[in-house]
Amino acid sequence: MPVSVSRRLGHGVAWLACVYGALLLVIGLWPTHVDQGIDVLTTWYGRWLLERGLTPLQVYDLVEGAANVAMYVPLGVIVAAVLPRWRWWGAVAAGLVTSTAIELAQAVARPGRTAALIDVVHNTLGAAIGAALVLLALQLRRPARER
Repeated sequence: MPVSVSRRLGHGVAWLACVYGALLLVIGLWPTHVDQGIDVLTTWYGRWLLERGLTPLQVYDLVEGAANVAMYVPLGVIVAAVLPRWRWWGAVAAGLVTSTAIELAQAVARPGRTAALIDVVHNTLGAAIGAALVLLALQLRRPARER
């Protein structure tokens, strides 16, 4: 790959990481719950889950957990793509440290927010899934005889 293309790709990943990091901080440190005013139970997926027998609290917990997982998948992808030696465990560590820092900041500085250990678990899982996606993509790119 020519140096100019490689350099542009590196700058693109760095720019993407900065934008993602800024969004993560804004969402994590927003003064109130970011889903405030959203009634999950009236969405198509909320109604679908209710129709399958989940209680309203179970629906909310499931949707919130899935959102927390999804929010950290990009972190795992970025870390695994940028730090080849640290692929999966670096992504998991980044998810754990970042999420823990944000939850601690919520507990200390954001009285309108609720810090929760389960959020750290979900966020870390999301980073691990992101790293796994990178590892899977790399494995699929290798010729079959090398797998």
